[in-house]
Amino acid sequence: MKLGVMPAETIPSAKMKEEGFEASQLFWGMGDEAASKDPTPENLIANLAARDHALAAMTLHIDLVGPRGRIDADVERTVDLVGRTAALDVSWGDNPRPILVWHPARYPDGD
Repeated sequence: MKLGVMPAETIPSAKMKEEGFEASQLFWGMGDEAASKDPTPENLIANLAARDHALAAMTLHIDLVGPRGRIDADVERTVDLVGRTAALDVSWGDNPRPILVWHPARYPDGD
């Protein structure tokens, strides 16, 4: 499966299929009030159907640890989204199970 990552960033969404991409990486909400920006399962299905793609992964940009240690609210959100990702009932293409990719929202300054 040729995966298309971050639709519309490099290749416009409408052209991804003709370029041979079969799946997209989509994102949970990030930044201020991230939870209010989370896509619904219906949004995800519509997004994938519009480009005739499977879902490669859901990505979460969040900080789990900061200068003062663990960020409890972010850890709780991550645990919740692991469950929500696993419960998604959308087209997964060649992926037998949904996956969640974590990426820090920002890298800390200093040592």
